[in-house]
Amino acid sequence: MLAAALSLTLASCATTPPDAKTAAPAISRLSGTEGTVNAESGFIELGDGATVIDLYVDAMCPYCRMFEDAHADFLFREVADGRATLRLHPVAILNRYSQGTDYSTRAAASLVAVAQRAPDAVQGYLAALFDAQPDEGTAGLTDEELADLAASVGVDIRSDDGLSVQKQWVDQVTYVATTGPLSDSVPHLQHVPTTLINGELWEGNSSEVERFRLFYEDSRDS
Repeated sequence: MLAAALSLTLASCATTPPDAKTAAPAISRLSGTEGTVNAESGFIELGDGATVIDLYVDAMCPYCRMFEDAHADFLFREVADGRATLRLHPVAILNRYSQGTDYSTRAAASLVAVAQRAPDAVQGYLAALFDAQPDEGTAGLTDEELADLAASVGVDIRSDDGLSVQKQWVDQVTYVATTGPLSDSVPHLQHVPTTLINGELWEGNSSEVERFRLFYEDSRDS
């Protein structure tokens, strides 16, 4: 069942894992913890509750948007109520679908910049990214449009040298995720969205609300 879950499902976007000849990206200059960005661990960390949610998303993936629509309010409420820690992994696996503009990397970098400056704006900006999600095969939003989107949730990201450090960090954590492992039972990232609750892999589709809630409760209590 795990092998089936890690293949491309009806509700996920497949990665293109690096092969043995693919060089690892340069080590990012992003370090330490700034805002809610844990640079060394490779995620944006929200909350401190006992249940750990790992969520891997790509801003260009339509199934990630579907997952956000179905589950984001619930998961962020679990964080706000002190029951969960959300480790948000913004990855870039769909750059090949943005006409050479590397939209997935740029959008993820903008989310990192927001998380560095204004942790309370992360939920709103993530929702805004998916509301403004471009179609696959298009160039995506420009850097200026991403900055305008961040400004719409009250965060200025224009002053940070084109987000070059954040982009390098996104590419690095994407490489790490696609080479793995993600957990003891998940060898590497093969599709997005990928969600783990206390290390347990969600194997269902993005829009399955009730089934996901049952999975969440079972994994939280295990």
